[in-house]
Amino acid sequence: MGNLAWRRGGRQLTLTNGPRAVAFRREQRVHVPVAGPVALTSFDWRRDGGAVVVEARYQGVLRRVTWRVGSDGDGVRLDYEYAYDGAVDLLGVSFDLPDASMRSKRWLGRGPYRVYRNRLEGGLLDLHEVAYNDPVPGQSATYPEFKGYFGDWRWLQIETPEGLVTVENRSGIPYFGLGGPRDGQPPMMAFPETGLAFLDVIPAQGSKFDLPDELGPQSQTPRGLGVRRGGLTLRFAPR
Repeated sequence: MGNLAWRRGGRQLTLTNGPRAVAFRREQRVHVPVAGPVALTSFDWRRDGGAVVVEARYQGVLRRVTWRVGSDGDGVRLDYEYAYDGAVDLLGVSFDLPDASMRSKRWLGRGPYRVYRNRLEGGLLDLHEVAYNDPVPGQSATYPEFKGYFGDWRWLQIETPEGLVTVENRSGIPYFGLGGPRDGQPPMMAFPETGLAFLDVIPAQGSKFDLPDELGPQSQTPRGLGVRRGGLTLRFAPR
């Protein structure tokens, strides 16, 4: 699935297993995976001036991944394409990034509070910075939350033990996601763990008494999204 193993200055970044397509559909209060299997159908590389271009094509939700190295300073350009045509509550591409590898985040976008598909209002477009935290809503008062879904973003930096990873949003991808946001105890909704994700669809939130379906048009599950494309530039500055 275009697996990334990034070494620089003798350090390896713990951003792995991606980009892979992630698709989840809500069933009652649980999100279940619906992306299905993916199979590599071709793998090619070529030189383009001073850059090396690597392209992988797949059969499945993920269609194409292209890496371009050497044309953007110390950055690596990533372009991807996927397609999904069913009911879906979370959709995009993702990398594994363990909780232990996330110390803080800094981003230009709306925030600092996370959003859901039916709770998008109230964020401020600004430069935000939040240290890692993992509170349980209703049991702790640590705000703003580190994990979750965040919209209208331009770039994101994550501090890790290995160094600083920066992701630039070149194509207007609507949301980024970090980890699996916790809900209360007992949880009203179980959200999936998606590592570092770049998303076109994010989940809706319910209430203690109602499922999202009962909370208005924004809460309804989208359908028939078809082909989606995204472009990112990733940079890694080791310690």
